[in-house]
Amino acid sequence: MASSYRNEFSKSKANLKLVKSPTATLRLGGLAPGPNMNPGEYTAVCETAWVEVGKSTRIVWQFRIVAGEHTGVSLRKWLVPADRSGQVSPFGNYAKYCEIALGRPLQVADDMNYPGAIFGGHIFKVFVGYRKTLQPKGGMFSDKNAFIRKDEKDQLRVHDILARVEL
Repeated sequence: MASSYRNEFSKSKANLKLVKSPTATLRLGGLAPGPNMNPGEYTAVCETAWVEVGKSTRIVWQFRIVAGEHTGVSLRKWLVPADRSGQVSPFGNYAKYCEIALGRPLQVADDMNYPGAIFGGHIFKVFVGYRKTLQPKGGMFSDKNAFIRKDEKDQLRVHDILARVEL
């Protein structure tokens, strides 16, 4: 009986179908910074933020300038939020930025895994600058370097979320 069961099972076909996953609708997320945009403080909306997993886990924010001469310019910010254990330091920048976005101190029960829910749609005063290292692949960094464009690949990005603002 066991052998007839195996024969019945081996003859049946699996009803599996390859289902194509839905794709995102692509759109231009804003304008590139022009040559007359300088490092400094700007007012920007966080359009979205997400967790990106690679060699390390990092948070990526997508900002768009919403006030002044550079309205519509799109800039990003990247930050490694935690150590390898996944614990976010209550004294670290990610915790500080979450507190700014939420408008209150963080609590242990706060879910920090969905930065889009924390930051998305809020307007912030941000500091924008060039990379803080002299070389493209890292090295010694200085806050002063954010004010100087070192080469053609050195593009403006958000370095710091300073405050949440209302327009």
